[in-house]
Amino acid sequence: CLNGIWRGYFYATARHDAGFLSTRFNASKDWDLLTHPLDVAFDPFNPQVSEGDRVAWDALMAAASQNLAITANYNAVAAMLDINAYIDYLLVQLYAGNDDWPNNNYAVARERVPGGKFYFLVWDAEATYLSANVNKTLYRALYANSTFRTAFQTRAQLHFGGGGALNAANVTNRYNALKAEMQAAMPPSITFNDFIGTNWIPNRQAVVIADLQAEGLY
Repeated sequence: CLNGIWRGYFYATARHDAGFLSTRFNASKDWDLLTHPLDVAFDPFNPQVSEGDRVAWDALMAAASQNLAITANYNAVAAMLDINAYIDYLLVQLYAGNDDWPNNNYAVARERVPGGKFYFLVWDAEATYLSANVNKTLYRALYANSTFRTAFQTRAQLHFGGGGALNAANVTNRYNALKAEMQAAMPPSITFNDFIGTNWIPNRQAVVIADLQAEGLY
């Protein structure tokens, strides 16, 4: 409390549990939720179960291990994974240059209903916005499929285009709003580090688009 006005700020992160997922997706509270492993024998591709079980996840991984350039195999994966949501997840992570991902800090969930599909969830993404030139290698089994590459191009052009969530102008507007909110709680003696506003946002879009174009995804 500062001069009788609440000025409390804290680092808010999503608590990925059945209650959060039910609210976020307007769904039931019956979910499979898997997160990156936390045990000593760290295997980034062997997530731990937080809710439900991993039967559907293992089925998805088995399907993804096939040659996804083949339409039937790709469709089998698409029946278990929300492709557009997955592409959006990748674009956010790549734009932010998450330096503690993809081998760490991930969560994936599906509602336990017939036809329920997995969604990847951004989590613990504080290692972002560090270098505007960071380049995350794009590689996944889905990339082998032309339908996926076309879908990726469509989503990338949507989000980076005018009006898109990752368009520099829109990111600037959102950043400035958050900056003003944070500065209201800072004493005048503190200098606000404006690296994101002066360096990251003006440069990042071109860097990511160039990377995507090199991969044939823009």
